[in-house]
Amino acid sequence: MNAGDSKSYRRQSNAQLVRAIEETKTLSQLFALIQKENIQVQMHAQSGASNLNPKKLAPPKPVTETDNPFARFKEEVIRAVTGETEPEVPRGYQHKSKQELLDAVDSCTSLSQLFALIQHEDIVIQMHAQSDASSIHPRKLVKLTAKDIISKKDTPFERLKAEVYKSVSERDY
Repeated sequence: MNAGDSKSYRRQSNAQLVRAIEETKTLSQLFALIQKENIQVQMHAQSGASNLNPKKLAPPKPVTETDNPFARFKEEVIRAVTGETEPEVPRGYQHKSKQELLDAVDSCTSLSQLFALIQHEDIVIQMHAQSDASSIHPRKLVKLTAKDIISKKDTPFERLKAEVYKSVSERDY
């Protein structure tokens, strides 16, 4: 565009831009329109690929024989002009509610399941301690005999589950 053209040029309305984008037949016409109208298009990016904040990738659409990359790019440019965004994709791990956590603790059948739950849900457990082991106020250990353990089916795993259950039930949400 010449310097004289840029002074007299008036930006088109969004409806006119969308119509002009839809009418483009080639990639070079579309790029010229993007440059002339100063349209900012941010394509999807992986987090390490650039210094721009990445856009979350939408769920993949199946590619068919009739899939047209040019048409997809035109749709992206139209979204940039109109300001439309794709629905927000939830990020990261979604923490469970208190009741779901209590049910999950009850359903754990192995140490690895219980530890994974503790790790993913950021559950803090204060374990029993000997009085000289740390500066934290000690919780006294209960003396159990072998007969108590066998009769109550009290195993270290069940005691740990009980501590996790207690920690979750006392937790504020």
